[in-house]
Amino acid sequence: MGLFKNKFKIKEISFNEYTDIYANQIFSNYSHIQTPGYYLKEDDVMYLKLVVNKKIIAIFTLLNKRFFNNIIYIVRLNNGPLITKEFVIYKNYILKSILYLIKSKFTKFISFAPSSLYTEKKYLNSFNIIKLKFPPMNTFLIDLKNTTEDIHKNLKKNWRNGLKKGLKHTKVIQINNQSEIKEILLDYKNYSRDIGFKSISIEKCDKWFQNSILNKKLLYLKVYKAFKSNNPNQSLGSIGILCFKNRALYLFGFTSNDGKKYQANVALLWEAIIDLKNNNFKKFDLGGFNKRTPKGIIKFKEGLNGLLEETLGEYFYFGIF
Repeated sequence: MGLFKNKFKIKEISFNEYTDIYANQIFSNYSHIQTPGYYLKEDDVMYLKLVVNKKIIAIFTLLNKRFFNNIIYIVRLNNGPLITKEFVIYKNYILKSILYLIKSKFTKFISFAPSSLYTEKKYLNSFNIIKLKFPPMNTFLIDLKNTTEDIHKNLKKNWRNGLKKGLKHTKVIQINNQSEIKEILLDYKNYSRDIGFKSISIEKCDKWFQNSILNKKLLYLKVYKAFKSNNPNQSLGSIGILCFKNRALYLFGFTSNDGKKYQANVALLWEAIIDLKNNNFKKFDLGGFNKRTPKGIIKFKEGLNGLLEETLGEYFYFGIF
């Protein structure tokens, strides 16, 4: 890396340029959070690229946060940067360079959660950062390049049995009508309130669904709904799937009491996976979890027997190497 030492340049770019780079470059890692369209309030976000000799090394977004009447200025780098395949072997140097360049150009206070590319705690502990106590987020990944038969064979027994029941008693369709989407999002919000957890932003979900109609270069949302197979008027539940490039992420899901009885959640997720596979998606992310996540949710995700992907968690950097 000596050839590039001290030659990295960080440049703030427009949303449109960020979107074009994201669409046209091949990265070693992807994240829905780093996908254009994730944030709604553009005034709070900076889009940046890291270059050397006009070559794009990485892109990333920074979220601006100000506290105490704008006296304290903190930036947030979440699940990034996205590093081009050619330069991923320099990932540690790249992250350190980005933190240093952010310190030089913007602020000495940086909150960050490295992507799953970073697995070496010793390296992060080698410079001036604090490891925060928030538990790291992990996920399971399903390889959609595998055949449907192989994905099905890989399911754990309980999940496979639930799927058999779900497919027998339910019918799943994708919803594309905006008024129906609004109803589903409202049902999801009410469901989350009733069982006591914080829902994903309904405003964001609505915007992401609009992207599915207006511009699929941005982060966009697919929504699926399950009905009783012999009663198309009886809704059993819905799920939302975020899509970005050729990847997808399980964002939310909820079912009625009858939906739980007829394994609608299993049927919904399975039909979404098959639809994504048929539309040439390559990876399916079952959504983040950590040690605070209810055991039932983790067990449900484990049932698909995907590949475990782990992250190191949350850090705070004070801008002094």
